[in-house]
Amino acid sequence: MAFAPGDVVGSYRIIECIGQGGMATIYRAHQESLDRDVALKVIHPALMNDESFRIRLNREASIVAKLNHPNIIPIYDYGQSNGIPFLVMRYVEGNTLKGLLKERRLETGRILEIAHSVGGALAYAHSHDVLHRDVKPSNILIDLEGNVFLGDFGLARLTYSGETTASRDMLIGSPYYISPEQAKGDSVDARSDIYSFGIVLFEMFTGNVPFSCDTPYATVLAHINDPLPCARTFNPEAPLPVEKVLEKALAKDREDRYATVDQMLLALENALSGPRSEDPAIVDLQVANAELLLADKVAEPTIPIVSAEPVIAQSPLVPEPTPLDTSSPEPADSRFVKGPDFSEGGQSSSETALRKRLPHIPEEWRLAGIAFGILILFVILIVAPNMQSTPPREDRPLVYLPTLTPTATPSPVSFAPPIAKANAAVRNSPVAKSATTERHAAPLLPKLSAMPAAPPALASALDPSSGTIAYSVALGDQADLHSIWIVNANGSDPHKVADMALWPSLSPDSTRIAYYRIKDSGIYVANADGVDAHKVLGFADTCCVQWSPDSKRLLYFRGNLKFGGKIFSANADGTDIAEITSGFNPAWAPDGSRIAYASCETNSSQCGLYIYDLKKAATTMITRDNGANPQWSPNGDKIVYQADNGHSHLNVFVVNADGTGSKQITSGQGDDGQPTWSRDGNTIFWRSDRNGTGWAVFAMRPDGSNARLVLSNTPPDPNLWGRESLSAGP
Repeated sequence: MAFAPGDVVGSYRIIECIGQGGMATIYRAHQESLDRDVALKVIHPALMNDESFRIRLNREASIVAKLNHPNIIPIYDYGQSNGIPFLVMRYVEGNTLKGLLKERRLETGRILEIAHSVGGALAYAHSHDVLHRDVKPSNILIDLEGNVFLGDFGLARLTYSGETTASRDMLIGSPYYISPEQAKGDSVDARSDIYSFGIVLFEMFTGNVPFSCDTPYATVLAHINDPLPCARTFNPEAPLPVEKVLEKALAKDREDRYATVDQMLLALENALSGPRSEDPAIVDLQVANAELLLADKVAEPTIPIVSAEPVIAQSPLVPEPTPLDTSSPEPADSRFVKGPDFSEGGQSSSETALRKRLPHIPEEWRLAGIAFGILILFVILIVAPNMQSTPPREDRPLVYLPTLTPTATPSPVSFAPPIAKANAAVRNSPVAKSATTERHAAPLLPKLSAMPAAPPALASALDPSSGTIAYSVALGDQADLHSIWIVNANGSDPHKVADMALWPSLSPDSTRIAYYRIKDSGIYVANADGVDAHKVLGFADTCCVQWSPDSKRLLYFRGNLKFGGKIFSANADGTDIAEITSGFNPAWAPDGSRIAYASCETNSSQCGLYIYDLKKAATTMITRDNGANPQWSPNGDKIVYQADNGHSHLNVFVVNADGTGSKQITSGQGDDGQPTWSRDGNTIFWRSDRNGTGWAVFAMRPDGSNARLVLSNTPPDPNLWGRESLSAGP
């Protein structure tokens, strides 16, 4: 029987019929007890006596109820009324992707947003051993705010048990979106959903499905036998890299497709926005070349210098430190440090090819440098011992290599040791400062440069006695050239804890670290030393993870860093996901009652920091300066953040939690950002390119005084650094 408006089904009152398929009808209904509208899915009367369909509806409820994802329509209830089984789901007011595609062709940015939402839902379902098997535009819903949801798991299947929501004798899937193996009745896996998802992408980019014949049966056969038509025959403006992504996703043989949805999303993002990772063979070549280059540079003569003062250990990725310039230096030609370009030529193991890429240093300058080095060595060995009043420290032996300094300020190029071996090098050997070479037309003069020693009293006041800092390093655009490191707050013992990762966050209880892993596209949690890392949130469009004060929950952003997104929280194991509000860069207050984040006013370009009261579910805007990356002081009375100083440079600011007393505490010609508090509240750490020689981590008092260098040359991702924060531990 069909229901009419006003009919009551269980505790739900029918409002209207909103959809009808081959096996069920969807109604909009109202739940009086909670005063909310819901969607009711009811089997067609003709199928009421088919026990297989009743079982199917029950299994759909059971399977989807186990999935908790912001882009999957949740199941609220399952029941029967007068022998009629029904399924209760979230009601999404808006449109389907099918309806949207009938109205207009989508812009590329919107296609990518929808792809991330649907792909994230599929990846999550696959991680829980659930296959959808009916991905198509009519099963993708978009609400009035533009949020995207994947629905109708009516054909879903549990991979580990073979349990399915489909009856045994039905054709699985829609003819226009069905995978070849699904059409042939073969076994299926996640790559079948990837094929159907690829058809949806094809339709979004071209306005057409690739296979459409006179009959459904002919269309199914086309999926099995016919070659994939060129996407640009339907839409000449479709980018060629996107066409390559579609070809791989829609390969007839599933072995030739992407292995996971995350891989497919990453390839699509690369095709539209430029590479975030590259072919492993190219990455291996680059790392191998870097290793050869490092070996070549370390083989150069070294001049040992023993310092009687406390020293600041270097990152194993970097040249020796440059003194903090309290004046206003001229900006460097390049604002971001990038790794050397080893992509040309293809000589993966040729030392000659590597040398061709280095700046040429004439032989007379090399000889002059050696002579100068010998002179300095004589002064150090003969004169310095008579000047020392304090015995040398043996706990942190230090070796300096000559630093080649150009006569101007060209774009610096940093040569780093192989990422995979850097950790062992730091822990088991003296900290070595590798020579830095920079591109320049004029000859390069050898010049010794050492970190100036602070007076003992000042050094003691500025040097935190304890604490650690987690930070990311990006030596290039490829995922393999990103990593996360932890260093002591005095600059000693930098060591790597995660590869291919960004956005580190140390837990308040000091036992774990959370971060975003690039290639696997998701939030990972590991022990504080990086051991036992495991994915807890498998979303490709996730970032900016932060811990709750009790170290039990995670706070994170999902969406597009350019266009916006929402803030969610979840248990540390990825369960119990809850949507909080819209915005960027969330940070939990120490008492757990509030969240600070960055956002913009509705229908306005006015942006700044907001406070969200979790108990009152109320939002307050506290700054209007385009601030970002807020971090709470340990006692919760102040927030440190970054904002534009009005002269096209980012600086660090501190504001009271109620929005009063905003104060700029850094200045200069560089960009200052990613600030965070030390655990004792006595120090603010931040990252800057203020020296003009590359990015470095600095420390200062909360009022901005006594700035000092902690760790030099720690280049962040140039495209994402403005949305990332340092993280301090005990």
